[in-house]
Amino acid sequence: MKISPNRDRIFAFLRYGGTEYEEVLLVVASFDDSVKETKIKIPEHAMQTIGFGTKQRITVKNIQSEQTFSETLLFSQMVSVGIRVTLNQTGYKVYSLL
Repeated sequence: MKISPNRDRIFAFLRYGGTEYEEVLLVVASFDDSVKETKIKIPEHAMQTIGFGTKQRITVKNIQSEQTFSETLLFSQMVSVGIRVTLNQTGYKVYSLL
């Protein structure tokens, strides 16, 4: 994944169980209290491996209870522009990709 800015202070990964209908999670963690926002670009091959098609719209939903957030992006937007992530006070976010 490409992270910008602050790529040396942010860690992000996808959690995917390998079955077609299993929930895909994007977990983002900051190791710097001053980083409040970043963008995560998910590579095309990763998106295809977890089962998203190139013409598909993907809903990015915050699954943490203190905030509700949902955004629908095109596959191409997730690969080229990225997902804008606003980190909470604890420095992490967990999203469900549907």
